[in-house]
Amino acid sequence: MHDARAPSKGWRPKAARMSSICLIGVMAVAFAALAQSSATPEKTMSLNQTRASSVGPSSPVPIDFEGKLYEQIENGTRLGLGQRTGLMGILDATTDERLGVVRIYDYPRDPEDEDDVGDVRFLSMKLDAQRREIVIVSARGDRFVYHIDNGDVTTAP
Repeated sequence: MHDARAPSKGWRPKAARMSSICLIGVMAVAFAALAQSSATPEKTMSLNQTRASSVGPSSPVPIDFEGKLYEQIENGTRLGLGQRTGLMGILDATTDERLGVVRIYDYPRDPEDEDDVGDVRFLSMKLDAQRREIVIVSARGDRFVYHIDNGDVTTAP
């Protein structure tokens, strides 16, 4: 005799069926988001088209001064600039055309580390318009000054 309460072949408890339905829904949303993000055009001239995989401090807000945009470059190696971090891009604020790249600092890296482990990003960037300088503080707490008029970079106390 067959007991109606006994599970038959292919029977799953209600909680398991609901978990499967939820998982399918989550996967559908994730795939839709992925398709949307890959279909969204990005600024073609942006120096920050790629982001590092580590979770670290976010980039400081770019500085717009006298028609130029000064921003941290997130991954200079991918742009062929010879180092990952410590670089500032200068762009035309209207056209996003790259006008220049400035090496603010270059901390030595351990070749055994993963790429993003040795990254030292900008913690902050502040404009002193009167002195025509941008003060940059690295994630290690070191301070640097970019002199807008002559392009020099000096360390600050």
